[in-house]
Amino acid sequence: MDDVQKVTVSAIGQSIAEGEFDNVATLLMNLENAGIACNLITYNAAISAYEKAGGEQGMANARALLKDMNAMVFLHSMK
Repeated sequence: MDDVQKVTVSAIGQSIAEGEFDNVATLLMNLENAGIACNLITYNAAISAYEKAGGEQGMANARALLKDMNAMVFLHSMK
């Protein structure tokens, strides 16, 4: 995991602690915009944040990330 991913996971953790779940999407988007792919640790942190956010939207976001993560794992297994 590179430094940017480490910082992102840490920031996601801080967002969870502060109840600022909307920051998670921004952090993930920043990774994507920088051309850095999420890894399993990043996905796990984000899914955990959305699960803690709860509600219909939080769970929908968690399911969407889980689907993305599963696709990433599948693509890597095809190499």
